[in-house]
This record gives sequence, structure tokens and C-alpha cells, in this order.
Amino acid sequence: MIEKGELLGYTTDFFGEKQEEFRAKFSGVMLYMTPAFSITPGRVLCAYAELPEDYVPQAPHDHVHTHALPEKVSK
Repeated sequence: MIEKGELLGYTTDFFGEKQEEFRAKFSGVMLYMTPAFSITPGRVLCAYAELPEDYVPQAPHDHVHTHALPEKVSK
């Protein structure tokens, strides 16, 4: 979970001096992150989404997903 105002990342100059911080504009959940050491203006490094006010977290799944072909799955 991401809280409103939480630091999502920052940019630095060539010497490693912090230039700009990017903070969450709302509380939500991280959808994805793209690791990058270098980025050009306008590129997306992460995406997060706001959850509905009535959202109730689900219990973790206790089953295993497999992408193996059926004949490869042991019983």
C-alpha cells in the first residue's frame, strides 16, 4: 500500500545531487515499477491506483498457479 505523500522516487543530476522528489498524490496500491538508472523526461517509472473507499483486502491465496502443460504437472 502507498500512503498519500509517500516518496515514490526522485531525480538526481550527473553528480548524484537530488533535484526533484515525486510523492504519491493519493493513497493506493502499486501496479508496477520499472527499474531504470537513467530516464528521459516524460517516461513512466511506476504506476499506482487509488482504491475505492469500500475496498476490503482479500486473504492471501493458498493455492499454486502453474503455467506448465497438464502432462508436465505432477499429481
